[in-house]
Amino acid sequence: MSNLLRTTLTVVALPLLFSVGLSQAQDQQNPKFVPIEMYTCQYNKGKGSKDLQRVVDKWNKWTDENDSTPYTAWLLTPFIFDSSNNFDVGWIGAWPDGNAMGTSLATWLEKGGNLQGEFDRVIDCSSHATAASVMIKPPGGDWPGETGMTVFADCNIAEGKTVQDAMAAHNEWVKHLNDNGSKAGLWVFWPGFGSNEKGDDIGPSGISYDYKIVGAHPDMRSIGADWESFTNGGGWRKAQELTNGVLQCDSPRVYSSKNIRNGNFNPG
Repeated sequence: MSNLLRTTLTVVALPLLFSVGLSQAQDQQNPKFVPIEMYTCQYNKGKGSKDLQRVVDKWNKWTDENDSTPYTAWLLTPFIFDSSNNFDVGWIGAWPDGNAMGTSLATWLEKGGNLQGEFDRVIDCSSHATAASVMIKPPGGDWPGETGMTVFADCNIAEGKTVQDAMAAHNEWVKHLNDNGSKAGLWVFWPGFGSNEKGDDIGPSGISYDYKIVGAHPDMRSIGADWESFTNGGGWRKAQELTNGVLQCDSPRVYSSKNIRNGNFNPG
């Protein structure tokens, strides 16, 4: 917990995410898993966000005409990060279930070749990973908004502890968040295809991890409110009580997010 507390007090990010986990999933006999895909990319020389947006506009039109499966996607731009960050833009997308994922990706492989070439002329993507997502705290308000802030942190369960031990702590912590009016939507990402132990998904990772905590906020004001509640509001004491010796998460990375397609399905 000392490392958890230290990073919480020194990184301007989403402090509640250091301790939140799979609580609501634990409450369900059959938690809902949602397939997620994640790209991390660099802009090619002379290219930038406006060039990418032009291709995204073409992709949205292509998708309307060729792929009827629901799909929601965001572009993520690093905002608060360390020197190990190695990408300019991230892409995160979600389908409602595995069948939709399989159908959508098959359609892209069969028909999307020309458009893929247009993406390739703008960005060079070093990773394409997947995850199984479980929503643990529904997002507030009209979600997804056109813009927002997204936070990633990598978490490990302590040696000698079980998933059940972590779940007990998470249940109590989510109650604390709800009692204090957090606007964050929270998800757990279990590593899937293309993910390795160093975390080749959104954001740098310096440790192996059991799962990722992902938070979506409407804006930086929401992040700031949670930071204040956690620090000067004393939330860190509750987090320490619940998580000491049970789990540990690394320093989170914060990204500005732009919703580029809304599949209009429940995110968890």
